[in-house]
Amino acid sequence: MSPKLALAFLLAASATLVKGQNNAADSIRDSYHIFFPAMGKDILAAHIGDHFYKIVNVYNKPSEVYVDSRPVAGDELAKYSDVIARIKSSIKDDDEDREMRQMERERRQAERDEHETAREQERQQRDRERQQRDREQRDFERQRDRERQQREHEQQQRERAQEKYESDAVYRETSDSDCRSCDEDYQRSEEAQREQSAEDRAMLKKGIQVLVEEHVIGNSGNLRSLVLTDTDISVNGVRQPQNIYQQMRSRLGDWASHGFSYGAAGSADNYSLSIVD
Repeated sequence: MSPKLALAFLLAASATLVKGQNNAADSIRDSYHIFFPAMGKDILAAHIGDHFYKIVNVYNKPSEVYVDSRPVAGDELAKYSDVIARIKSSIKDDDEDREMRQMERERRQAERDEHETAREQERQQRDRERQQRDREQRDFERQRDRERQQREHEQQQRERAQEKYESDAVYRETSDSDCRSCDEDYQRSEEAQREQSAEDRAMLKKGIQVLVEEHVIGNSGNLRSLVLTDTDISVNGVRQPQNIYQQMRSRLGDWASHGFSYGAAGSADNYSLSIVD
């Protein structure tokens, strides 16, 4: 039987049998709706009273009808039109309820996802803030250690200078000669110091040139402090990247191999330079 003929029978009314099958006391139960989209096919089924009904649609048109697993012939289809209509209506309502429940579940899940995303963003923000505080604390401790090392080095230099001064004074006082050799030694010492100072200025100039070339400072007049250690370099109180440190080490060679500190105040000639031996 063609789908068109089956539909014609379904639309016809059979008052006698329908009244028996469509009794209001007979509730629809165990209904289901199965789709086969690739075939353009769907199946509706349900229990009503003591009977089980199944309708097979092809492209939304009934092609097969079963009552208690018995196929209904074309001339009988009209008897079950109201029953089939009830099943369709009931299953349609059930489908809509399921869709509404699914939409509600999806809405609640979306809210949970949104809340979880917000919590994750807050956690990430807290982590970034904690990491920033940790970096600042480490930088503060490094700067404090560098300043302490610089003070200790300057103190050691002052103590060595004082010891040398006292040693020279004792030597001059206890010498039996006319201290001519003392004067010669003193002159040689001063000459060596002048040579060392000249070398220090030349090497410092090389180091400053590195900072200018790498755009760390605009010119030598912008330099207020420079601290070079065994591991890093700071310019005007700011720690510099490792590539600046490596270039400075490469340019200066063995001079101040353990580091140095430089501080400027006022004019270009007013500065202090401490080299770590």
